[in-house]
Amino acid sequence: MLIDEAPEKFNNWNGNSWGTNTLKASRIFGPILTQRFIGSWNGIPLYIEVWPLLNSTLTGTEYFIEASFKTKSRNTASAEKEKLAEFLESKGWFLAHESLKTQLIIQRY
Repeated sequence: MLIDEAPEKFNNWNGNSWGTNTLKASRIFGPILTQRFIGSWNGIPLYIEVWPLLNSTLTGTEYFIEASFKTKSRNTASAEKEKLAEFLESKGWFLAHESLKTQLIIQRY
């Protein structure tokens, strides 16, 4: 459907039939099942996503947790992020490591 209904602008965006040729060469990764939970932290809405992904040896599951604040103030979100990280570190629940979920999904699926 994506190939059949591709707009001409997309199809010829980067050369003749580039868009549809790129789609033809693509593959599906996943499925990736996630769960989202909504709560609050210091009165601010907090969204938590749990991503169970194959581990690096592809023999089990590794859980990635992502938390984000929903507030209009970047400063508030930044300050609360630091407080949340400190709290989680004090419990031994926080691993200060950035990882790109998309990259992990492509590597592991």
